[in-house]
Amino acid sequence: GVVALAGNGLGRLEDFASGMSAPSEGQVLLEGAPMTEAGRGGLRSARLGYVPSDREGRGLCLPATLRDNVLALRRGEFGALAWIGGARRDEAARGAAASLGLRAPPGAPAASLSGGNRQRLLLARELDAPRAVLVLAEPFQGLDLAAQDEVAERIRVLASMGSAVLLLGSSVDE
Repeated sequence: GVVALAGNGLGRLEDFASGMSAPSEGQVLLEGAPMTEAGRGGLRSARLGYVPSDREGRGLCLPATLRDNVLALRRGEFGALAWIGGARRDEAARGAAASLGLRAPPGAPAASLSGGNRQRLLLARELDAPRAVLVLAEPFQGLDLAAQDEVAERIRVLASMGSAVLLLGSSVDE
């Protein structure tokens, strides 16, 4: 974990660790290869989970539904017909969202959610399965204490399954 006050380089570290930008010197490696060579699709497959500090600008598509946001990384699991309509997609979205206490309908736009529920939505997507690396910037932002405990336990489980976890935040307690 890395803790710093705003403006002390935490945002730049987040950009480098997530592959959003490359450092002016040196390189960031993921599984031995430069992150810049992997491309966004290659990074976001099973290799990199990313919860950005700017959840609205980088993490969620606010006009899209809860369903589309939570299942964005799982598009390949559903055929074209299931993606267009399908109850199977709704059920998968409900299950992923409910795992972190989000009870909104799958068809609700992400923009209609409160700040804490937006964070739950983002975490439900990114912590849904083990990945090689999890970059989690301010993962507890907007969450009540019970939800923070649930998220912390989910992170511990993923770490015990082999995911490397980088926590970035401005709170020493977190």
